[in-house]
Order: sequence, then structure tokens, then C-alpha cells
Amino acid sequence: MQLHENQTKPRRADGDLVQSLTRALTLLELLAESPCRLTELARRAALPASTTHRLLTTLEHKGFARFDRDTSHWLTGGFTIRAHPRFDDHGWNPAHFQTVTQA
Repeated sequence: MQLHENQTKPRRADGDLVQSLTRALTLLELLAESPCRLTELARRAALPASTTHRLLTTLEHKGFARFDRDTSHWLTGGFTIRAHPRFDDHGWNPAHFQTVTQA
């Protein structure tokens, strides 16, 4: 923790972060690696399954995630794919990432 000028209490390094947004973005990063079932995603994100489900349904409502009922897997949603060119229909597109990082 660091003290800033005119501060009486130490400031945490992550003090300006919004926990729910950070958690939701972590879920998107994990989904970008590969589609996942809820319990596996919760385990990988180190979150309770109920919290993971609430975050995922919110992301789904806004188009950032989607649920495949046939496989019971969560995937990145259409808005994520449109918002970022490095996502393809199944999540992260490693070929595009390699192209960008090698340029």
C-alpha cells in the first residue's frame, strides 16, 4: 500500500477497481481460452458457482457470453466477437493473435 499526498490512510493498489467488473472480465478471459461448463469456469476463476452464474447471465443478457444448451458450455458472445477482432466464434483466435504480435 502506498500513501498519496494529502491521504491519511494507505491506498490499496487495487483500490480503484470494481470487483464485479474485474470478476466478469476474468470470466471472459477464461471463456476466450475455451468454452467451459459453469462449475469448471467457477473453479478456474476461484469464484463460487452462484456468483459465476449471476455474472454469466448478466454477460449473456448484454451479449458478451452465451450458453450452449446442447453442450452445457458457456462461450464468448456475439458482442465480444464484434467488439474485439481477436475473438472468433469459439473465443480467442490464436492465429490472429500471433499475426498481431509478430507484426
